[in-house]
Amino acid sequence: MVWWKYYLVYVAWLAFECVFVFLFIIETKNKTLEETAALFDGDDSLASIAKRAEERAYTEERGSSVCMPFGEKLSTSTTSKTVNSEEILDRGADVRSEKPDPLPYWMACLSPTCHKYPAEQIMGLRRLQRLRKIRHAVTMYVCCDDDEHGTGLINNGSDAEDSDPNPIMPIPLHLAVCLFPAVTALDYQGPMELLGFLAPENPELTRKPAHSIIADYLSHTMDPVAPISGPRVMPTGTYDGVEMQYDIILLPGGAYARPSAVPELVEFIKRQAPTLKFILSVCTGSWILSGTGVLDGKKATSNKSVFKNLQEATKDLPITWVPKARWVVDDDARLWTSSGVTAGQDMASAFLEHLIGKEDAEVIRNIVELSVKEAGDDEFAEHYGLVTSASKS
Repeated sequence: MVWWKYYLVYVAWLAFECVFVFLFIIETKNKTLEETAALFDGDDSLASIAKRAEERAYTEERGSSVCMPFGEKLSTSTTSKTVNSEEILDRGADVRSEKPDPLPYWMACLSPTCHKYPAEQIMGLRRLQRLRKIRHAVTMYVCCDDDEHGTGLINNGSDAEDSDPNPIMPIPLHLAVCLFPAVTALDYQGPMELLGFLAPENPELTRKPAHSIIADYLSHTMDPVAPISGPRVMPTGTYDGVEMQYDIILLPGGAYARPSAVPELVEFIKRQAPTLKFILSVCTGSWILSGTGVLDGKKATSNKSVFKNLQEATKDLPITWVPKARWVVDDDARLWTSSGVTAGQDMASAFLEHLIGKEDAEVIRNIVELSVKEAGDDEFAEHYGLVTSASKS
């Protein structure tokens, strides 16, 4: 009965091995995080990261491109220049890697206009907690080219855990689609066919734009909303029940789109308006807006079939109604109003360009095969006698 002694020895040896491996992993991870954090040193500003990257970068020529440390002189047959941290922050930057390593875990673009994403939207530089996912210390490279592209910072570290093919996370915007009885379905669904492409889990875009949109459908009750035509819509919340602050509201028109007909909606807009980033209205949705004070001192448009009635109803309000306009955006690009029904998609297309850029907006338009009209392309203003043929241009 000596076998149990050997069994205890084996268990003790196995426990020792587990403890040793565990301590080794912890020590390696701590060392990695210390090396990585040293690059940031508690300061996530691009200027500070760029300066500390001098100690991490190295020089390696690749034809006309060179990966080089900050401040060193670049000499090729056609180029002789010095690149320093301040210059990099001023120049356009193109994020790319000249080394045959796997795709970087995160990348940083120093220009506010290049690589499709503004610099302040690069989440990797700000989320220090994500550093724990990197197995190896970050290596920063400065890539300079002889072409019109500038310089950039990239992480060329390989073997990243949970590798993300697109580490630049879109900035979420919360949108409230405002519904009411006898709403015009195309007023909201037309724009949402475009804006819906920015939903976080939309599978139709191969790359994520700068923003994502999370939409709620609100009404005065939780009962299904019956539009003028089309299926009933189940709200996700009520005007009095939601407590969150939205970034965008989309206000469609409809048969009873008047301030007096939807008091809960009017009060909801008044509460939300001071800190809304964008306000979008389609068709007679602008008539509802006129009762909230949002349009005071602003220019706007609406459905041309009721335009004269709208002008008369709001004649005592300081609103500049634009008779000939497919859609109107106010000077601060915060307030967007469109003409009747189908004009909502034209406005939404222009809003998408403003929000995520022309290139990504064009991708979405091509997917839905949408031909849009420009802001001044309004044939219905003359049809309803709002402008004469001589003055329509």
